[in-house]
Amino acid sequence: MSAPETAAELTQRLAAAVREVEATEARLAAARIQVRDLEQALATARAREAAPPPPPPAAPVAQAAPAAPAPAEAAPADADADAAPAADGEVVDNTPGQTEAERRAPRPLTEAEQIIDGQRRALVKRGFRRDDLYYHQCKECGEHAVESYTLAGKPGGRDIHLCLACGKSWSWRRRPEYEDRQLDDTWDLATFLR
Repeated sequence: MSAPETAAELTQRLAAAVREVEATEARLAAARIQVRDLEQALATARAREAAPPPPPPAAPVAQAAPAAPAPAEAAPADADADAAPAADGEVVDNTPGQTEAERRAPRPLTEAEQIIDGQRRALVKRGFRRDDLYYHQCKECGEHAVESYTLAGKPGGRDIHLCLACGKSWSWRRRPEYEDRQLDDTWDLATFLR
């Protein structure tokens, strides 16, 4: 049977545990900085890839023959239809006379799309998750563009439906004392996300 530890031994063990926690927190902070730097580098690289290439240098005056056109410029308009599909999440604009980089650049979001995108991000930031990946029919506009979000916990939860077409939203409260969810008539998404 081992003897009980003295106060000095317990103090030493406590100090060692505190030093270990501090070292772990320092490593975690360094890892977070590294992740932030990598995210910034990735964003810079993506922006550089999306930017149009710099114009070619001007031809010297002594050169008599004009430079041959680049293969993309010499391609007929029908070749645009045979271009490879865009990567996931990109919108391809097939306007005639555009270069490959211009066609593959994502189009800017409209003001309504920016608002709805901001609302979606704010919901996720508050802990909501997509309930399912299907788009449901909107009660107001009839489009199949309603995303459903949910947040659940011990004291209940909340379900939110957000229409991407018309911007209308609905919310239901779930409480432990009730089996079914209850429609929240006074709920407003903009007020909720403030």
